[in-house]
Amino acid sequence: MSPHEPTDDDFWNTTAGLIIQLFLVLLPSAILMSAGKWLLLGLSGSVLISLYFVRAQRTDCRELGLARPKNRLRVLIISVGVALFLMPVTLVMKHGLSRYFGARPNLDEFKAIEGNLPALLAGLAVAWVFGAFLEEFLLRGYMLSRLLRLFGGFGFKTWEWPASLSVMSILAGLGHTYQGIAGMVMTALISFVFGCVYWMSGRNLWISIFAHGIYNTTAFIFLFLGINTEALLAERLS
Repeated sequence: MSPHEPTDDDFWNTTAGLIIQLFLVLLPSAILMSAGKWLLLGLSGSVLISLYFVRAQRTDCRELGLARPKNRLRVLIISVGVALFLMPVTLVMKHGLSRYFGARPNLDEFKAIEGNLPALLAGLAVAWVFGAFLEEFLLRGYMLSRLLRLFGGFGFKTWEWPASLSVMSILAGLGHTYQGIAGMVMTALISFVFGCVYWMSGRNLWISIFAHGIYNTTAFIFLFLGINTEALLAERLS
């Protein structure tokens, strides 16, 4: 093969190739978007397709933010800080969105966790594997890197990060249609925050992964204990 002969990985780095990649990666999740528990199968399919493109393009894991952190304690401390920051912020956000849309985020999928230890443990396993690791890898690690290339190719050098973060957050919100409009908007806003954390940490995905996992773990424990944080906030605001 001559050094100037185009290869498959050259095509996947073109504008058309990046758009086709994103479409194919999102397809399984889009098909099963409203399939309840089967949504995890769609996420798994999207991750598998993204891994194919990662291998086809010989992408370095450091580009995706999966390089081994130099200071693991620092990563853990920052992750806890991000999760602690998000908890009250999302509580206020949920209260405001519920009033604005006239409906709370639909979290019926998680009701089985309340007072049920086996369901809590199973939920935590799913939250860490699918919610924290696979979702962060897919949205922040893979998709955001491709969106940055795409918008950079369009000449949006100044706006490539805001544009990429916005599109990625909207897609994350659409992936949570089962939570209703309030849940979709809240998920999009939370996803934008995680994207900013990924950006400000020098594209270190581990901080977003652990912060996401800690946030979900806390929310599930509150649900298991029957602690209605939104009701507590409403009492404070009344």
